[in-house]
Amino acid sequence: MALQHATPVTIDRLDDIAVISRLVRLRRSAKPGEGPRIDERLLQKLIHHSPSILPIGEIEPLFANLRPVCEELPLRGGNSGKYIDNLLVNSDGKVCLVECKLWRNSEAVREVIAQVLDYAGELALLSYDELVAAVRVALKQSDGDPLADCVLGVECSEDARTDFIDAVSRSLRLGNFLLLVVGDGIRPDVQQISQLLQNRATLGFSLGLIETAIYGAVGGGGPFYIQPRVLVQTEVVTRTVFVGGTDATGPKITKVEATGKPATLSEQEFFNNLAQVNPTHPDRLRSFLDGCRNTGCEPSLRRRYSLYIDDPTDRRLNLGTLSKEGTVEFWGIGAHDQEYGEPVGRRYMEKIIQFLPDAHIASTPNGDSEYIRYHGKIAIPLGEMMDRSEEWLGAIQQVMDRFAEIERLRP
Repeated sequence: MALQHATPVTIDRLDDIAVISRLVRLRRSAKPGEGPRIDERLLQKLIHHSPSILPIGEIEPLFANLRPVCEELPLRGGNSGKYIDNLLVNSDGKVCLVECKLWRNSEAVREVIAQVLDYAGELALLSYDELVAAVRVALKQSDGDPLADCVLGVECSEDARTDFIDAVSRSLRLGNFLLLVVGDGIRPDVQQISQLLQNRATLGFSLGLIETAIYGAVGGGGPFYIQPRVLVQTEVVTRTVFVGGTDATGPKITKVEATGKPATLSEQEFFNNLAQVNPTHPDRLRSFLDGCRNTGCEPSLRRRYSLYIDDPTDRRLNLGTLSKEGTVEFWGIGAHDQEYGEPVGRRYMEKIIQFLPDAHIASTPNGDSEYIRYHGKIAIPLGEMMDRSEEWLGAIQQVMDRFAEIERLRP
């Protein structure tokens, strides 16, 4: 079973192992002698206490650094009987809804996905002020803006607060949420769950199913080990949009077919911003990134794209960083040349400046790192590099080939 968790094993020390302990997985219905049981409330509290346990970077890097806002967020003023288990928001105004469930069967999974989609639709109808009012209810506060306070801190500047309010308002208006269903176990047929989304009227969102296994010592003693993994993640779902309706039947929903290659919300926002710099940048960069993947280089998107390759020392070497503002930077690529036994990184940078006029290699004041400057600046216009994309891909391929040769010649 490829999707099964490996049972964790602990050892008491590395140099002279004396005690090896095999942990046992905690379940929602513990048998006598198996220790404490887990429930949905435990998952909810874990996520509120430390959202970092969720593998957000694997699903949507755009939602990194989520902050816990509240648990049990009431919708429709609490009169609907609908409550979002966990509301998480980051300083960029990205909104994440988490629903915690202990899996029972495939029908239960379908129900909870339908439920979180329903909650997302309800949330998207709120204004920023209405969301703040709901947060106040959840936190039992009578005034103030606990949403901004939780995410930015009470001492944040007015400018930062204003930008945050605008960003959250935009997320609400577009419905660009990250929806997470977190459970303790999963059924294999849940991998087909994305089929339930194919014809559903919805806003634009990304959805992820996360299994969070919890292990402890035999008998249920701590410390406890938490092992989350992503089971299902969707591409951006933007098949329908809400077109404002004023009659009693509610908003009119118009179906819009998705066009082009599916993307995550993170990719979508990155390339949308890039298009504002230059409308030709997105297509040219996508083509270049595909070329990188063909060489074995793996572009990785967080807030920026990094061109990672595996080096012979089992590290990841970054051959360039690309920003949504339309710039490229080359930093520290030769930092591990001594360990390779030859200047592979330095030669790569020399190759770049050969086909990039007016570029040169510079060093930091203390001399511990080198980087490329172009016309006296660190940030190189993306267009300049896209005009030379074939030469750039050739330089990347040379590094890949050389690393492969170093690996082959290892004793």
